[in-house]
Amino acid sequence: MALLRRGPLLAVALALLGCQTARENERCSASLSCGRGLTCCDGVCVDVTRDLRHCGACGTSCGGQNAVASCLEGTCRSVCNDGFGDCNGRAVDGCEVNLRADVSHCGTCGASCGLANATAGCEAGRCVVARCAPGFQSCDGLSANGCEVDVGTDPRHCGGCGQGCAVPEATSRCAASRCAVGACVAGQADCDGEAQNGCEASLETSAAHCGACNQPCAAGEVCRQGACRTLELLLFGGFPSPSNPTPTNQAQRLVLGQRSFTEVVADAGLGVPDARAHHVTAWDGRAGRLLVFGGGSAGLTPVDATLWALEVSDAGARWEPLTTSGAVPAPLVGTASGWDAARRRWYLFGGTTAGSSGPPSAQLAVLDVETLTWSAPAVSGSTPAPRAFAAAMVDPATGRFVLHGGAPSLVAPALGDTWTFDSTSSTWTQVLQSGPGPRIGHTFFDGVSPPVLFGGSADLTTSPLELRAELWELDVVTSTWTQHTVASGPAPRRDARGVSVGGVRHLVSGSAVDGTGAEVLFNDVWALTWPARTFQQVRSNAPVGAPAGRSGFSVVSREPR
Repeated sequence: MALLRRGPLLAVALALLGCQTARENERCSASLSCGRGLTCCDGVCVDVTRDLRHCGACGTSCGGQNAVASCLEGTCRSVCNDGFGDCNGRAVDGCEVNLRADVSHCGTCGASCGLANATAGCEAGRCVVARCAPGFQSCDGLSANGCEVDVGTDPRHCGGCGQGCAVPEATSRCAASRCAVGACVAGQADCDGEAQNGCEASLETSAAHCGACNQPCAAGEVCRQGACRTLELLLFGGFPSPSNPTPTNQAQRLVLGQRSFTEVVADAGLGVPDARAHHVTAWDGRAGRLLVFGGGSAGLTPVDATLWALEVSDAGARWEPLTTSGAVPAPLVGTASGWDAARRRWYLFGGTTAGSSGPPSAQLAVLDVETLTWSAPAVSGSTPAPRAFAAAMVDPATGRFVLHGGAPSLVAPALGDTWTFDSTSSTWTQVLQSGPGPRIGHTFFDGVSPPVLFGGSADLTTSPLELRAELWELDVVTSTWTQHTVASGPAPRRDARGVSVGGVRHLVSGSAVDGTGAEVLFNDVWALTWPARTFQQVRSNAPVGAPAGRSGFSVVSREPR
């Protein structure tokens, strides 16, 4: 047989002789088998242990979306592209899940997004709130707790995130996405049904809602401690007429809205105070009594140092001398005083010991009415000069004792300085800004803030006297005086008395000088509306009732404080 050259014919010949097999990726057939470890699939010899189209068996293809496929030991395997996952375990469809956006497989297979009160979404492989259920919002910005706030009921986020409910004088609640009153603080009530102003009505002091909503007090009454009470002034002592140098010890009552003064008939079983003028008084509302101290008798000779109380109730009245202890001050004439109703303390400053010509005092005395103990505070720093017949009061807003003017005597020029005393630091502070100027016989409206001063004269030595009718307001915190002009009001006068009645400033009586130089006494009463700064006369100057007029008297408002 001739030698056959290499080539296709040789391969065929060898195959026919059973000496030839096909290699990997070579053609195969029924007459041409594949070599060892290879399988003939679709006419081609393949290694089914690693062939992607025929992995493990002919026709088993390795592949699928979003993945890099491989065939290892006859088994298809896939490596998912970044952000995709094979969550069903089937190689045939590769990495079928987008882990960046699938809410059932968010970030990893099987990580389902289920958020409270929300429709969930998946962004960048993290669960997020796609939208909140109606009435809910995500106020903390955290996806993990979904839409955590019910904006229909949460008072911190009422109607929307950050829309907190702040209801005055009450706890707050949220109902149907609107702020509402929860529970009112003690003594307050929501009488108008408006959540914006909360529990706006004080059942303790509101004349329109006294003790309960829509329970008004009658005209001429005020509401105190939840009960309607009559507006009433108590006058004590003073000189009954310019021609009579002898003072009285009579107490008079004036119910506002009525024209006549009536005498307070008191039980004198324990004695009665001496007749006096230019004394000081205070109304201790918690005990229902008028306190009386100091002053002068005929010729303005100082009376004794007894503290007297006139207990007044609907059942009657009774005088009683009170026993005090501590540093009892000397009883002086023309002492200035201020009543601190909140702390039941009575501040007294200055006065004179011998009528119109005696030397003045600079003593500061404080009476603790709870214990009936007098004290003389150890004051540091500058102090007011000695004086008498100054104007004084306690500012309820700051608790400071305010002092203005006065004079070394009735025949000396008046002083024009203003001082405030802080009991916490036991220091006096002088108001350096210019204000009302030198005054004597002027008055503050006691018992209400801010301090307002009225009337007086520069001194008592010039003729004719230059009497005042201006209003001056003191800002105690900033030490600032402001003058106010009123269109109409009381005539210029001195020795009037200012007092707060039912929270309204009232000016009572006073005196002036007529064209002949004779002293004329008023017995009128004026109400001052604030901050409108308008006067209204509530009792005329007609000579009706008793007294017809007084000077050197005292007046208080008989109401609980």
